Amino acid sequence: MEDINGFVRLLNDPANLRLCIRALRDTQQQILAKQKQCRIFNLVYDTVKVNNNKILYAQTQLLRRIRTEEMEYAKQAESLQGSRKHIELELNLLEDNLTSARQHAQVRRDKRNKRESQYNSAYNLPVMSNYWEKKYLRARDKNASAEQAVCDMRDRYEQCREELHNMGRELGKIQSASADLQQQKEEAEATTAKIQALTQKLSQANTYWAHFAQGPCQELTSAISDFIHLLERQKDGQDIQATFYHLINSNNVYLDECHNGDTSFGDIELDYVCSRCEESQHGWPLVDKVRTQDLLCPMCYKETRMSMVVEKKVNALGGKLLGSDTSLNSFDIRRLSVPIQSQQRRSSALNLRRKSGTSDMQSIESIEKPRLKRNLLKSMFNISTPSLYTSSRTSSFYSDTSEKLMT
Repeated sequence: MEDINGFVRLLNDPANLRLCIRALRDTQQQILAKQKQCRIFNLVYDTVKVNNNKILYAQTQLLRRIRTEEMEYAKQAESLQGSRKHIELELNLLEDNLTSARQHAQVRRDKRNKRESQYNSAYNLPVMSNYWEKKYLRARDKNASAEQAVCDMRDRYEQCREELHNMGRELGKIQSASADLQQQKEEAEATTAKIQALTQKLSQANTYWAHFAQGPCQELTSAISDFIHLLERQKDGQDIQATFYHLINSNNVYLDECHNGDTSFGDIELDYVCSRCEESQHGWPLVDKVRTQDLLCPMCYKETRMSMVVEKKVNALGGKLLGSDTSLNSFDIRRLSVPIQSQQRRSSALNLRRKSGTSDMQSIESIEKPRLKRNLLKSMFNISTPSLYTSSRTSSFYSDTSEKLMT
Protein backbone atom coordinates (compact mmCIF):
# COMPACT_ATOMS: atom_id res chain seq x y z
CA MET A 1 0.00 0.00 0.00
CA GLU A 2 2.77 2.45 0.90
CA ASP A 3 4.61 1.62 -2.34
CA ILE A 4 1.45 2.28 -4.33
CA ASN A 5 0.76 5.55 -2.55
CA GLY A 6 4.36 6.59 -3.07
CA PHE A 7 4.09 5.68 -6.72
CA VAL A 8 0.93 7.74 -7.07
CA ARG A 9 2.64 10.72 -5.39
CA LEU A 10 5.57 10.44 -7.79
CA LEU A 11 3.13 10.83 -10.68
CA ASN A 12 2.46 14.39 -9.57
CA ASP A 13 5.73 15.37 -11.23
CA PRO A 14 5.21 15.92 -15.02
CA ALA A 15 8.53 14.31 -15.97
CA ASN A 16 7.77 11.19 -13.97
CA LEU A 17 4.29 11.14 -15.47
CA ARG A 18 5.71 11.18 -19.00
CA LEU A 19 8.14 8.39 -18.17
CA CYS A 20 5.33 6.34 -16.69
CA ILE A 21 3.12 6.81 -19.74
CA ARG A 22 6.04 5.89 -22.02
CA ALA A 23 6.71 2.71 -20.04
CA LEU A 24 3.02 1.80 -20.14
CA ARG A 25 2.91 2.26 -23.90
CA ASP A 26 6.00 0.06 -24.26
CA THR A 27 4.21 -2.57 -22.21
CA GLN A 28 1.21 -2.30 -24.51
CA GLN A 29 3.46 -2.92 -27.49
CA GLN A 30 4.83 -6.04 -25.83
CA ILE A 31 1.32 -7.31 -25.21
CA LEU A 32 0.42 -6.60 -28.84
CA ALA A 33 3.46 -8.62 -29.86
CA LYS A 34 2.24 -11.48 -27.67
CA GLN A 35 -1.20 -11.27 -29.29
CA LYS A 36 0.46 -11.42 -32.67
CA GLN A 37 2.27 -14.58 -31.57
CA CYS A 38 -1.09 -16.09 -30.66
CA ARG A 39 -2.50 -15.18 -34.09
CA ILE A 40 0.49 -16.72 -35.86
CA PHE A 41 0.14 -19.81 -33.68
CA ASN A 42 -3.40 -20.07 -35.04
CA LEU A 43 -2.03 -19.87 -38.61
CA VAL A 44 0.46 -22.64 -37.87
CA TYR A 45 -2.31 -24.71 -36.30
CA ASP A 46 -4.58 -24.31 -39.34
CA THR A 47 -1.81 -25.34 -41.74
CA VAL A 48 -0.66 -28.26 -39.60
CA LYS A 49 -4.26 -29.39 -39.12
CA VAL A 50 -4.78 -29.57 -42.89
CA ASN A 51 -1.55 -31.52 -43.34
CA ASN A 52 -2.38 -33.85 -40.45
CA ASN A 53 -5.84 -34.50 -41.89
CA LYS A 54 -4.19 -35.53 -45.16
CA ILE A 55 -1.84 -37.84 -43.28
CA LEU A 56 -4.70 -39.31 -41.27
CA TYR A 57 -6.70 -39.92 -44.44
CA ALA A 58 -3.72 -41.64 -46.07
CA GLN A 59 -3.14 -43.77 -42.97
CA THR A 60 -6.84 -44.66 -42.85
CA GLN A 61 -6.75 -45.80 -46.47
CA LEU A 62 -3.57 -47.76 -45.76
CA LEU A 63 -5.16 -49.49 -42.78
CA ARG A 64 -8.23 -50.32 -44.86
CA ARG A 65 -6.06 -51.83 -47.60
CA ILE A 66 -4.05 -53.78 -45.03
CA ARG A 67 -7.23 -55.20 -43.49
CA THR A 68 -8.50 -56.21 -46.93
CA GLU A 69 -5.23 -57.95 -47.78
CA GLU A 70 -5.19 -59.64 -44.37
CA MET A 71 -8.65 -61.06 -45.04
CA GLU A 72 -7.55 -62.32 -48.47
CA TYR A 73 -4.43 -63.92 -47.00
CA ALA A 74 -6.52 -65.48 -44.25
CA LYS A 75 -8.87 -66.99 -46.83
CA GLN A 76 -5.95 -68.30 -48.88
CA ALA A 77 -4.30 -69.76 -45.80
CA GLU A 78 -7.55 -71.40 -44.71
CA SER A 79 -8.05 -72.90 -48.17
CA LEU A 80 -4.47 -74.18 -48.25
CA GLN A 81 -4.81 -75.63 -44.76
CA GLY A 82 -7.96 -77.49 -45.81
CA SER A 83 -6.31 -78.86 -48.96
CA ARG A 84 -3.25 -79.78 -46.95
CA LYS A 85 -5.32 -81.83 -44.51
CA HIS A 86 -7.00 -83.71 -47.36
CA ILE A 87 -3.67 -84.42 -49.02
CA GLU A 88 -2.14 -85.58 -45.73
CA LEU A 89 -5.05 -88.00 -45.22
CA GLU A 90 -4.64 -89.24 -48.77
CA LEU A 91 -0.91 -89.59 -48.24
CA ASN A 92 -1.42 -91.67 -45.11
CA LEU A 93 -3.91 -93.87 -46.96
CA LEU A 94 -1.50 -94.25 -49.88
CA GLU A 95 1.23 -95.36 -47.51
CA ASP A 96 -0.98 -98.15 -46.16
CA ASN A 97 -2.22 -99.17 -49.60
CA LEU A 98 1.27 -99.02 -51.05
CA THR A 99 2.49 -101.49 -48.44
CA SER A 100 -0.35 -103.88 -49.26
CA ALA A 101 0.20 -103.40 -53.00
CA ARG A 102 3.89 -104.16 -52.66
CA GLN A 103 3.10 -107.34 -50.74
CA HIS A 104 0.56 -108.37 -53.38
CA ALA A 105 3.04 -107.59 -56.17
CA GLN A 106 5.64 -109.73 -54.41
CA VAL A 107 3.16 -112.64 -54.29
CA ARG A 108 2.38 -112.15 -57.99
CA ARG A 109 6.08 -111.99 -58.77
CA ASP A 110 6.74 -115.23 -56.93
CA LYS A 111 3.78 -116.88 -58.66
CA ARG A 112 5.03 -115.72 -62.04
CA ASN A 113 8.52 -117.06 -61.32
CA LYS A 114 6.99 -120.36 -60.27
CA ARG A 115 4.87 -120.64 -63.44
CA GLU A 116 7.84 -119.66 -65.53
CA SER A 117 9.90 -122.46 -63.98
CA GLN A 118 7.09 -124.98 -64.54
CA TYR A 119 6.71 -123.87 -68.13
CA ASN A 120 10.41 -124.21 -68.76
CA SER A 121 10.39 -127.72 -67.29
CA ALA A 122 7.51 -128.88 -69.54
CA TYR A 123 8.61 -126.95 -72.60
CA ASN A 124 9.63 -130.14 -74.49
CA LEU A 125 6.34 -131.90 -73.76
CA PRO A 126 3.71 -130.85 -76.34
CA VAL A 127 0.53 -131.26 -74.27
CA MET A 128 2.02 -130.13 -70.95
CA SER A 129 3.81 -127.19 -72.51
CA ASN A 130 0.54 -125.66 -73.74
CA TYR A 131 -1.03 -126.05 -70.31
CA TRP A 132 1.89 -124.46 -68.40
CA GLU A 133 2.21 -121.79 -71.02
CA LYS A 134 -1.32 -120.61 -70.27
CA LYS A 135 -0.62 -120.73 -66.56
CA TYR A 136 2.57 -118.73 -67.07
CA LEU A 137 0.94 -116.09 -69.27
CA ARG A 138 -1.86 -115.58 -66.76
CA ALA A 139 0.62 -115.26 -63.86
CA ARG A 140 2.72 -112.84 -65.88
CA ASP A 141 -0.30 -110.63 -66.63
CA LYS A 142 -1.37 -110.59 -62.98
CA ASN A 143 2.17 -109.71 -61.95
CA ALA A 144 2.28 -106.89 -64.49
CA SER A 145 -1.02 -105.53 -63.17
CA ALA A 146 0.25 -105.68 -59.59
CA GLU A 147 3.50 -103.96 -60.56
CA GLN A 148 1.57 -101.24 -62.43
CA ALA A 149 -0.66 -100.67 -59.42
CA VAL A 150 2.42 -100.24 -57.25
CA CYS A 151 3.91 -97.77 -59.75
CA ASP A 152 0.67 -95.76 -59.90
CA MET A 153 0.45 -95.60 -56.13
CA ARG A 154 4.09 -94.57 -55.89
CA ASP A 155 3.58 -91.79 -58.47
CA ARG A 156 0.55 -90.52 -56.63
CA TYR A 157 2.46 -90.69 -53.36
CA GLU A 158 5.31 -88.58 -54.78
CA GLN A 159 2.80 -86.17 -56.30
CA CYS A 160 1.11 -85.71 -52.91
CA ARG A 161 4.46 -85.08 -51.26
CA GLU A 162 5.28 -82.48 -53.91
CA GLU A 163 1.92 -80.81 -53.40
CA LEU A 164 2.47 -80.72 -49.66
CA HIS A 165 5.88 -79.15 -50.21
CA ASN A 166 4.41 -76.48 -52.51
CA MET A 167 1.58 -75.79 -50.07
CA GLY A 168 4.07 -75.40 -47.25
CA ARG A 169 6.05 -72.95 -49.35
CA GLU A 170 2.89 -70.99 -50.21
CA LEU A 171 1.86 -70.93 -46.57
CA GLY A 172 5.32 -69.64 -45.68
CA LYS A 173 4.95 -66.82 -48.20
CA ILE A 174 1.50 -65.98 -46.84
CA GLN A 175 2.81 -65.95 -43.28
CA SER A 176 5.72 -63.72 -44.28
CA ALA A 177 3.39 -61.34 -46.13
CA SER A 178 1.01 -61.36 -43.17
CA ALA A 179 3.90 -60.50 -40.84
CA ASP A 180 4.88 -57.60 -43.11
CA LEU A 181 1.28 -56.43 -43.17
CA GLN A 182 1.10 -56.68 -39.40
CA GLN A 183 4.22 -54.54 -39.09
CA GLN A 184 2.81 -51.98 -41.52
CA LYS A 185 -0.45 -52.02 -39.60
CA GLU A 186 1.31 -51.38 -36.29
CA GLU A 187 3.33 -48.54 -37.83
CA ALA A 188 0.20 -47.01 -39.39
CA GLU A 189 -1.70 -47.30 -36.12
CA ALA A 190 1.22 -45.75 -34.22
CA THR A 191 1.42 -42.90 -36.76
CA THR A 192 -2.33 -42.37 -36.57
CA ALA A 193 -2.26 -42.31 -32.76
CA LYS A 194 0.70 -39.90 -32.77
CA ILE A 195 -0.94 -37.56 -35.28
CA GLN A 196 -4.24 -37.65 -33.40
CA ALA A 197 -2.52 -36.91 -30.09
CA LEU A 198 -0.52 -34.08 -31.67
CA THR A 199 -3.62 -32.64 -33.33
CA GLN A 200 -5.53 -32.80 -30.06
CA LYS A 201 -2.72 -31.07 -28.19
CA LEU A 202 -2.41 -28.42 -30.89
CA SER A 203 -6.17 -27.88 -30.76
CA GLN A 204 -6.04 -27.43 -27.00
CA ALA A 205 -3.07 -25.06 -27.33
CA ASN A 206 -4.79 -23.07 -30.08
CA THR A 207 -7.96 -22.74 -27.99
CA TYR A 208 -5.92 -21.72 -24.96
CA TRP A 209 -3.85 -19.08 -26.78
CA ALA A 210 -6.92 -17.72 -28.59
CA HIS A 211 -8.66 -17.29 -25.23
CA PHE A 212 -5.46 -15.80 -23.82
CA ALA A 213 -5.23 -13.25 -26.64
CA GLN A 214 -8.87 -12.26 -26.34
CA GLY A 215 -9.06 -12.45 -22.55
CA PRO A 216 -6.06 -11.56 -20.34
CA CYS A 217 -4.16 -9.74 -23.09
CA GLN A 218 -7.13 -7.64 -24.10
CA GLU A 219 -8.10 -6.98 -20.50
CA LEU A 220 -4.59 -5.89 -19.58
CA THR A 221 -4.36 -3.68 -22.66
CA SER A 222 -7.67 -2.04 -21.76
CA ALA A 223 -6.53 -1.56 -18.16
CA ILE A 224 -3.32 0.11 -19.34
CA SER A 225 -5.30 2.32 -21.74
CA ASP A 226 -7.66 3.36 -18.94
CA PHE A 227 -4.73 4.09 -16.65
CA ILE A 228 -3.00 6.17 -19.33
CA HIS A 229 -6.28 7.99 -19.98
CA LEU A 230 -6.56 8.91 -16.30
CA LEU A 231 -2.95 10.02 -16.17
CA GLU A 232 -3.32 12.21 -19.24
CA ARG A 233 -6.56 13.71 -17.91
CA GLN A 234 -4.90 14.28 -14.50
CA LYS A 235 -7.73 12.79 -12.47
CA ASP A 236 -7.65 12.75 -8.70
CA GLY A 237 -5.46 10.29 -6.84
CA GLN A 238 -8.37 8.11 -5.71
CA ASP A 239 -9.44 7.27 -9.26
CA ILE A 240 -5.84 6.63 -10.26
CA GLN A 241 -5.33 4.35 -7.28
CA ALA A 242 -8.46 2.29 -8.06
CA THR A 243 -7.49 1.97 -11.72
CA PHE A 244 -3.96 1.07 -10.68
CA TYR A 245 -5.29 -1.77 -8.50
CA HIS A 246 -7.28 -3.07 -11.48
CA LEU A 247 -4.16 -2.84 -13.63
CA ILE A 248 -2.12 -4.87 -11.14
CA ASN A 249 -4.83 -7.56 -10.92
CA SER A 250 -5.07 -7.77 -14.71
CA ASN A 251 -1.29 -8.05 -14.92
CA ASN A 252 -1.23 -10.90 -12.39
CA VAL A 253 -3.89 -12.79 -14.34
CA TYR A 254 -1.92 -12.19 -17.54
CA LEU A 255 1.31 -13.52 -16.07
CA ASP A 256 -0.38 -16.59 -14.56
CA GLU A 257 -2.13 -17.47 -17.82
CA CYS A 258 1.06 -16.92 -19.81
CA HIS A 259 3.06 -19.11 -17.44
CA ASN A 260 0.43 -21.87 -17.52
CA GLY A 261 0.35 -21.81 -21.30
CA ASP A 262 4.13 -22.00 -21.59
CA THR A 263 4.22 -24.85 -19.07
CA SER A 264 1.47 -26.87 -20.77
CA PHE A 265 2.18 -26.16 -24.44
CA GLY A 266 5.76 -24.92 -24.50
CA ASP A 267 7.31 -28.23 -25.60
CA ILE A 268 5.37 -28.83 -28.83
CA GLU A 269 7.56 -29.82 -31.78
CA LEU A 270 6.47 -30.77 -35.27
CA ASP A 271 7.75 -32.76 -38.23
CA TYR A 272 7.15 -30.58 -41.27
CA VAL A 273 8.47 -29.89 -44.76
CA CYS A 274 9.79 -26.41 -45.47
CA SER A 275 7.85 -24.84 -48.34
CA ARG A 276 10.98 -23.15 -49.70
CA CYS A 277 13.82 -25.68 -49.44
CA GLU A 278 11.40 -28.68 -49.41
CA GLU A 279 13.44 -30.48 -46.77
CA SER A 280 12.05 -32.36 -43.78
CA GLN A 281 12.49 -30.42 -40.57
CA HIS A 282 11.84 -31.08 -36.89
CA GLY A 283 10.95 -28.34 -34.46
CA TRP A 284 8.60 -25.40 -34.62
CA PRO A 285 8.01 -23.83 -38.06
CA LEU A 286 7.83 -20.18 -38.99
CA VAL A 287 5.02 -18.73 -41.11
CA ASP A 288 5.47 -17.03 -44.45
CA LYS A 289 4.43 -13.38 -44.05
CA VAL A 290 2.71 -13.26 -47.45
CA ARG A 291 1.53 -16.84 -48.03
CA THR A 292 0.48 -17.68 -44.51
CA GLN A 293 -0.32 -21.29 -45.38
CA ASP A 294 3.38 -21.97 -46.08
CA LEU A 295 5.68 -23.14 -43.30
CA LEU A 296 9.36 -22.17 -43.38
CA CYS A 297 12.40 -23.41 -41.54
CA PRO A 298 14.41 -20.83 -39.53
CA MET A 299 17.15 -20.62 -42.18
CA CYS A 300 14.76 -19.98 -45.07
CA TYR A 301 12.77 -17.52 -42.97
CA LYS A 302 15.94 -15.59 -42.17
CA GLU A 303 16.97 -15.50 -45.83
CA THR A 304 13.58 -14.37 -47.15
CA ARG A 305 12.39 -12.19 -44.29
CA MET A 306 13.20 -8.82 -45.88
CA SER A 307 11.75 -9.81 -49.24
CA MET A 308 8.56 -10.99 -47.49
CA VAL A 309 8.30 -7.68 -45.61
CA VAL A 310 8.73 -5.70 -48.85
CA GLU A 311 6.24 -7.90 -50.72
CA LYS A 312 3.70 -7.57 -47.91
CA LYS A 313 4.02 -3.79 -47.82
CA VAL A 314 3.78 -3.57 -51.63
CA ASN A 315 0.67 -5.76 -51.61
CA ALA A 316 -0.89 -3.64 -48.88
CA LEU A 317 -0.06 -0.45 -50.79
CA GLY A 318 -1.45 -1.91 -54.01
CA GLY A 319 -4.66 -2.89 -52.24
CA LYS A 320 -5.10 0.63 -50.90
CA LEU A 321 -4.48 2.14 -54.32
CA LEU A 322 -6.88 -0.26 -56.04
CA GLY A 323 -9.49 0.48 -53.38
CA SER A 324 -9.27 4.26 -53.90
CA ASP A 325 -9.84 6.53 -56.88
CA THR A 326 -6.24 7.72 -56.97
CA SER A 327 -3.52 6.28 -59.14
CA LEU A 328 0.16 5.71 -58.59
CA ASN A 329 1.07 8.87 -60.49
CA SER A 330 -1.29 11.10 -58.47
CA PHE A 331 -0.06 9.46 -55.26
CA ASP A 332 3.55 10.17 -56.15
CA ILE A 333 2.75 13.75 -57.22
CA ARG A 334 0.81 14.46 -54.08
CA ARG A 335 3.62 13.04 -51.99
CA LEU A 336 6.25 15.10 -53.82
CA SER A 337 4.16 18.28 -53.67
CA VAL A 338 4.35 18.61 -49.88
CA PRO A 339 5.42 22.20 -49.12
CA ILE A 340 8.86 22.72 -47.78
CA GLN A 341 7.42 24.80 -44.94
CA SER A 342 5.54 21.78 -43.59
CA GLN A 343 8.74 19.72 -43.60
CA GLN A 344 10.50 22.52 -41.75
CA ARG A 345 7.67 22.72 -39.22
CA ARG A 346 7.91 18.95 -38.62
CA SER A 347 11.69 19.14 -38.13
CA SER A 348 11.35 22.08 -35.73
CA ALA A 349 8.67 20.24 -33.74
CA LEU A 350 10.94 17.22 -33.54
CA ASN A 351 13.77 19.39 -32.19
CA LEU A 352 11.42 20.89 -29.59
CA ARG A 353 10.38 17.44 -28.43
CA ARG A 354 14.02 16.40 -28.10
CA LYS A 355 14.82 19.56 -26.10
CA SER A 356 11.80 19.07 -23.85
CA GLY A 357 12.84 15.48 -23.17
CA THR A 358 16.33 16.64 -22.21
CA SER A 359 14.94 19.33 -19.91
CA ASP A 360 12.61 16.79 -18.32
CA MET A 361 15.49 14.49 -17.49
CA GLN A 362 17.44 17.40 -16.05
CA SER A 363 14.46 18.46 -13.91
CA ILE A 364 14.13 14.94 -12.54
CA GLU A 365 17.76 14.88 -11.52
CA SER A 366 17.44 18.31 -9.81
CA ILE A 367 14.41 17.45 -7.66
CA GLU A 368 15.32 16.30 -4.16
CA LYS A 369 12.72 13.55 -3.69
CA PRO A 370 12.40 9.85 -4.53
CA ARG A 371 13.03 9.47 -8.24
CA LEU A 372 10.86 7.37 -10.57
CA LYS A 373 13.11 4.72 -12.05
CA ARG A 374 12.42 2.93 -15.28
CA ASN A 375 12.39 -0.44 -13.60
CA LEU A 376 9.64 0.59 -11.16
CA LEU A 377 6.87 -0.56 -13.47
CA LYS A 378 8.76 -3.75 -14.20
CA SER A 379 9.17 -4.49 -10.51
CA MET A 380 5.49 -3.78 -9.80
CA PHE A 381 3.90 -5.23 -12.94
CA ASN A 382 6.59 -7.82 -13.68
CA ILE A 383 5.96 -7.19 -17.38
CA SER A 384 9.11 -7.47 -19.40
CA THR A 385 10.46 -9.25 -22.40
CA PRO A 386 11.50 -12.38 -20.43
CA SER A 387 7.96 -12.68 -19.07
CA LEU A 388 6.63 -12.65 -22.62
CA TYR A 389 9.11 -15.32 -23.71
CA THR A 390 9.43 -17.53 -20.68
CA SER A 391 9.94 -20.74 -22.60
CA SER A 392 11.98 -21.88 -25.54
CA ARG A 393 8.78 -22.82 -27.36
CA THR A 394 7.25 -19.35 -27.15
CA SER A 395 10.50 -17.67 -28.13
CA SER A 396 10.96 -20.04 -31.06
CA PHE A 397 7.53 -19.36 -32.49
CA TYR A 398 8.65 -16.21 -34.23
CA SER A 399 11.45 -13.67 -34.39
CA ASP A 400 12.09 -10.98 -31.78
CA THR A 401 9.52 -8.35 -30.82
CA SER A 402 10.99 -5.59 -32.95
CA GLU A 403 10.67 -7.74 -36.07
CA LYS A 404 7.02 -8.49 -35.31
CA LEU A 405 6.08 -4.85 -34.77
CA MET A 406 7.57 -3.92 -38.15
CA THR A 407 5.00 -6.09 -39.95
